[in-house]
Amino acid sequence: MKVIELKTHYRIGHEICRVADVVGKAAGLAPIEDDCNYKDAEAKVHFIQCADDDEQAARIIEGLKIQLTAYPEDLLAVAAPRIADREFLRERLEASELSPFVLPHRESGSDDPNQRIYIAHLYEIKGLEFRTIHLGLMQHLHKLRENQKRIAYTAITRAKTTVSIYFVTIQHRVCGRVSLHDPRLRHPAPDLLLILRGSSVFPS
Repeated sequence: MKVIELKTHYRIGHEICRVADVVGKAAGLAPIEDDCNYKDAEAKVHFIQCADDDEQAARIIEGLKIQLTAYPEDLLAVAAPRIADREFLRERLEASELSPFVLPHRESGSDDPNQRIYIAHLYEIKGLEFRTIHLGLMQHLHKLRENQKRIAYTAITRAKTTVSIYFVTIQHRVCGRVSLHDPRLRHPAPDLLLILRGSSVFPS
């Protein structure tokens, strides 16, 4: 039997590949952007700074409202780094007008075509694929060891078209600017954001 090695992939957009490669490089993974042949120029990664977790949940809900209409047949995802974070976001979505669209816990599919929002812990989305993914409360993904880097990489590469990464704004109290490096910050910056902030993919 002749084995043919595929040189290109068509699953995710270039910008998503570019961000994934930043995290993947830190985890010792091979880059994927050069082999990307995805044609959708609209594929995007959004970094969304919020004042607190409540704002993150609200903005995720607003984003999902738009995407449910834009992608009427596709599965959408919300994922978070801790089980408590996942449950926080699930409670917020189930208490919102999006409740009829939320899949039952641990179910990635449903006979009800309206149930298209999958809410999960980062470890629970490996092997799945979504049109868009909202990665919430990512300030809690810190002290990245090799396994956590790979999980972050996997999460980013689960979406075809849009990845939205939400985190609490870390404010420099002295000059009023956002800073991820100042040692006087009350909350140390998570390693994932430091990895991304130190690259060209993070907006200035």
